[in-house]
Amino acid sequence: AGACRTLKFVRILRVVRILQKILFWSIGMGARMAIQATLIAFCAAMACHVICCGWWAIGDRGPTDTGHRWTDAYRDEFMVQGSLYGYTTSLHWVVGQMTLAGADIVVMNSMERVVATMALLLALVAGSTLISLMSAALLDLRSSRQRKALSLLRLREFLRQESIPVGLASEVQRQVHERVQEAAMYSEEHMDDALAKLSKSTRMKLMCAIRM
Repeated sequence: AGACRTLKFVRILRVVRILQKILFWSIGMGARMAIQATLIAFCAAMACHVICCGWWAIGDRGPTDTGHRWTDAYRDEFMVQGSLYGYTTSLHWVVGQMTLAGADIVVMNSMERVVATMALLLALVAGSTLISLMSAALLDLRSSRQRKALSLLRLREFLRQESIPVGLASEVQRQVHERVQEAAMYSEEHMDDALAKLSKSTRMKLMCAIRM
């Protein structure tokens, strides 16, 4: 059962990666960050569920070198309250380990102690990785907005230097701004990148105005 759950979790991660690649180039940066945060939360919930089931299995049927398991202290409560109480108790321990907050469950043998230690190490790695990803995403968003603003500023300066009529200049800026808003990624290294986003008719008008 544990192997099947792990296999399902791996398949879900593959689907998540495929969806991430599909959506990466089709939505804006803000929406992309929101989706990534949702996916991270979903993956974290699935990971907690898998670890929760494993922790329950260890406490119920796992090997013990002391003759005791963590479930011994809750055996009567589990029998009275049912499996839901057992699952939530195990989940409480997992969330406590992942957030480094701890729980009122005491390990009773070497196997449980090893698993608890591994869970703490996993929490440290996952927490630092999550913070790094969020920081990188925020910096990427800020950098993207700055580059876009700089590109539009260069476009306005270009139109002013070429003495483009006000009406045509406004139309050019409006089209470029709309296309940039729709694009997932935007490169502003060259003015051609911005002008390439214009419609053919507007581009021809602009070329004629420049040559005049």
